[in-house]
Amino acid sequence: MSVARPVAVPARLRHDYDALRAWLPRVHESVAALATPLPADEAAARAALAPRLEILRRQMLGSPWWLDTLRAHGLSPRDLQTLDDLRGFPTLARAELRRQAHALPSFDPESEEARQVVLIRSSGSTGEPVEVLKDTYDTLHMWAVLRFWLHALAKPLPDQPRVALLCALPGGLEYSSRLPALNDGLLTRISSVRERPLQRLLQADPQLLFSDPAGFHWLLAQPDAPRPLLALSSAQYLAPQIRAQVQKRLGCPVLDYYSTSETGAIAWRCPQAPDNWHVLTPEVWVEQLEGELVVTRLRDSVLPVIRYRTGDRGEVRFGRCACGRVGYSITGFHGRRACNFVAPNGGLADAWTLAWIFKYHDLEDFRLTQTDTSDFELEVIGAAETGELLDKLQRALAHMGWPQPRVKLLRVDAITKQGAKPEPFRVAGALQARP
Repeated sequence: MSVARPVAVPARLRHDYDALRAWLPRVHESVAALATPLPADEAAARAALAPRLEILRRQMLGSPWWLDTLRAHGLSPRDLQTLDDLRGFPTLARAELRRQAHALPSFDPESEEARQVVLIRSSGSTGEPVEVLKDTYDTLHMWAVLRFWLHALAKPLPDQPRVALLCALPGGLEYSSRLPALNDGLLTRISSVRERPLQRLLQADPQLLFSDPAGFHWLLAQPDAPRPLLALSSAQYLAPQIRAQVQKRLGCPVLDYYSTSETGAIAWRCPQAPDNWHVLTPEVWVEQLEGELVVTRLRDSVLPVIRYRTGDRGEVRFGRCACGRVGYSITGFHGRRACNFVAPNGGLADAWTLAWIFKYHDLEDFRLTQTDTSDFELEVIGAAETGELLDKLQRALAHMGWPQPRVKLLRVDAITKQGAKPEPFRVAGALQARP
């Protein structure tokens, strides 16, 4: 058995402008690969993707956990020769990713590459936050995907684009950062819970606007709004009527995409056929395993993400979409389920805006259920001390419209769920509301 190696992780990203610009050729390679259509015949399409398996073989050979796991199954990385062979390889569960954070990476911990990696903690909105290793390119890859989406939507990328990330979480973090991978653009993170957020958003005048459904709910209630070229939504369920309202208000398309901290971007909702989520081939491969979406990342990274069990539900199909795109799409997608709590005034409040509270607490799992207008029940597994958690939760609920919220804490050994996907937020009984 191999010994898990310690991973030296810098405390923060290195914002060296020239060093980041050095990755531009790989950004352009990713855009070109994503923009290359697959053959119309599925057998030919799979053959076109097969060379990417060499990346996985190399990653597994350098990963102690993958080598040990494959040996236990009587397998070797060299047994992976076709996409069909993946079906015989073990899956990677979220809990295993959490436990094996230092044995999964594929690199020499004494190398220069090791000094460039960073440790990112996921949101924990599913109840199981994970620490994900990312190399420099992992932190830039989203900008390559954004460049591809602009190309797919026939929208030119401006020189030095202004990009805003509108955040509705009560944490209030704000910052600005240069984007050498995006035509030397400027990213500004704006918190809607700090003073005068609309003023700062309008001053930023973004051409590209990222947010989530909670942020767009907030924006729809404001007296004014920016006019970007494109808005992008992720992290939570975006109701069709909200998407339509946002598009009308901003005067631009809203692109809804499917992503996880562990895998990066996976798929994007087709603007013409909304039930189709186009998989980002050739950099991602998606299978369905008893209805669950299982994701393999087909690009180089220090973290081999192979047959990762997302817990999301859907069906993967190959064919030509109504938009004309040929390739793999996810249909019947059941991830990022919505949950609206019912406020005392009868309005709806997006429960997912509370996800930030649980990110920094050592919880194996949790579920927050609204049981009556001002009553909530919090089930937790783990975390010896919960006083700070309850205090943050009650203050956040007060900020969302509950003057005197009552939260009952229940320590449990297990949380019952419907299906494989965690359900961190729920509305009980007659209070249930749909977006």
